[in-house]
Amino acid sequence: MMAIWVMGTFVKITIYYYAVLLGIAQWRSLSNYRPLVFPIGTAARLTYPGADLAF
Repeated sequence: MMAIWVMGTFVKITIYYYAVLLGIAQWRSLSNYRPLVFPIGTAARLTYPGADLAF
């Protein structure tokens, strides 16, 4: 049961992350979202409230 919940959460976060990347790329008139993957991911990781406890 726990594995299903973890997988569902992972899929939900992945879809939200992709939507944010695609939205920012379209807003900035970029032809591709891939240059944003690392900077947005790093910003999300640094602004996570429990980042010091995660790893």
